[in-house]
Amino acid sequence: MVVKEIPVPSKYILAHADANNVENLGTFNVTNVEGIKFSIGVDGSLNNSDPSLQAPGSPLYFQSPSMHWGWASGYFFSTLEGLAGANLTTIFQMHSLGNANYFQQTQMASGINTGGNNIFINLNADYIQAVKNINVASGPIDHGANATDLTVLQNLRDFVFSPSSAATGLSNNSTEELNVSIFPNPTSEKLYINFNDNNSTADRLMIVDLLGNTVLENGLNIRNEIHVGDLAKGVYILQFYSGNSNLSNRRITIQ
Repeated sequence: MVVKEIPVPSKYILAHADANNVENLGTFNVTNVEGIKFSIGVDGSLNNSDPSLQAPGSPLYFQSPSMHWGWASGYFFSTLEGLAGANLTTIFQMHSLGNANYFQQTQMASGINTGGNNIFINLNADYIQAVKNINVASGPIDHGANATDLTVLQNLRDFVFSPSSAATGLSNNSTEELNVSIFPNPTSEKLYINFNDNNSTADRLMIVDLLGNTVLENGLNIRNEIHVGDLAKGVYILQFYSGNSNLSNRRITIQ
């Protein structure tokens, strides 16, 4: 077996700790993914370049709140701030940066083919681990590269990310090629499931988010109207079942 490492050129993601981030890494001629390498921050000379030269809307363009310290020091690789202490009155701030602190990590997370040409690489991010071994109740105010701000980046490298358990929840053990139409997709309110023949054994469906959590389950007949307006916007996996057997998976987008 030949293992090949494929670079993803110029891909930067501005990730928020309170959101499930789903990003398109691009189009590649691959059929199987075994892991992913990535870093927290901005690499090389680009870190010390002028953010006004970036396209508006780019993660490297000006942000509010700011993610850029200045040309000499570059971008904030991560920002953590809030209130701590017994009465939540102690302010802490850790804004991490520094070319020397652009750490790479590898996560062995198998890609999941959900049907069609899409492969998902699912990662868990436990951001509580970003403050591992840091006493935030003491009120650290560190904007730089060599105090608790450095510890945050080391924790992001060593403890925060892990392969998602969604790898089992989104597996596709297809025993039946479903002749099914799913429309509209993307959708915001309703999803119609139409089996184009009467031979399918599928009797129920589940909608699963990219963390492997079931957010909706429904019985099936020849034509179905599924209400999805209460689901959060994002990408989901539509799973078809016959009894306990997963027949096929499809990707849907709620917008």
